Amino acid sequence: MEGLSLILLKSLVIIIAIFCLLPFLSYFERKCAAGIQNRIGPNRVGPQGLLQPLADFFKFLFKENKLPRGSRKWLYHFSPLAVFVVSLAPLAVIPICEPFYFNGAKIYPEVFHSELGFFSLLALTSLLPFCFFIAGWASNSKYSFLGALRSGTQLVSYQMVVIIITCTLFFLYQSVDLHLISQAQMGVFPIGLPEWGLFKQPLAAGIFLICLFAQARGLPFDFGEADSELCGGYQAEYSSLNYAFFKISNYIQMTVLCCFFTFLFLGGYGLLSGMGGLVSYWPEGLYVIQAVSFSVKVMALLFLFIIVRWSMPRFRYDQLMTFSWKILFPLSLINLLGTVLFSYYRSF
Repeated sequence: MEGLSLILLKSLVIIIAIFCLLPFLSYFERKCAAGIQNRIGPNRVGPQGLLQPLADFFKFLFKENKLPRGSRKWLYHFSPLAVFVVSLAPLAVIPICEPFYFNGAKIYPEVFHSELGFFSLLALTSLLPFCFFIAGWASNSKYSFLGALRSGTQLVSYQMVVIIITCTLFFLYQSVDLHLISQAQMGVFPIGLPEWGLFKQPLAAGIFLICLFAQARGLPFDFGEADSELCGGYQAEYSSLNYAFFKISNYIQMTVLCCFFTFLFLGGYGLLSGMGGLVSYWPEGLYVIQAVSFSVKVMALLFLFIIVRWSMPRFRYDQLMTFSWKILFPLSLINLLGTVLFSYYRSF
């Protein structure tokens, strides 16, 4: 059992790391969007606009925090913080390297280690719809409430498909421990490809990635915040730091979803091709190299998220639901059935 001081230290490291990543993500997304749309992007604050996220922070900090008439005061102020905490919580169960020993004690890199880490991650990411409902209802605005309903139904619809895919992967990896899932993908196929879930279950990987795009709620799935229809959705009546919490939470959710996909389909903290030589040169740095490998995979997925977000038009709402329940849901069930039958016959 790890001490409280170690848990607090690991929590502090995660918070510092995520708040160092957020300004970079904000700046990087703006620059990518500008490049896609043939614009310049941020270029006024600091060299090449690098200090633009800092300027945004001070802008949010000094904005007036107004309370809409008829709103539920305590819930109105509680909901942005709830969204932030629920978005941040899954990072506590995500390991970035394998366990290591320090002074004879086994140390897990994640804040809270659980053999059910797979389900813990899924359960924590399933709490967001409730936070959105509270945020939309507390604002006393029809646009906010409609946006909350849209976001909630969208997340629930695609979460069903995610659950089926995770059941499929349970039969594939025979474990729900994130460490064991990562280690199960460290081999190499005879043709030279890594034994990642992406190559073992390409259909599941494609379906899962689409569901993650929907859960990130960016284009083409931004129905809860559609500016042209809902004036910003569930966060329309929020300002100042309350609004900033929603924006920060969105980037954190993207990061968590990318970590989720990395563990299930990209080998987790398994080394990328070519990094084995680094380990032979620096054996003591194995855990650092694993953390770097994991970070590179997550950053590549974040780049993909940003490119898709700024490259595709929004679907219609009926198309969103049809795509989930009539296409992805049956495909995921067929894939689950095929995986179960394959696992059954392989056991003989």
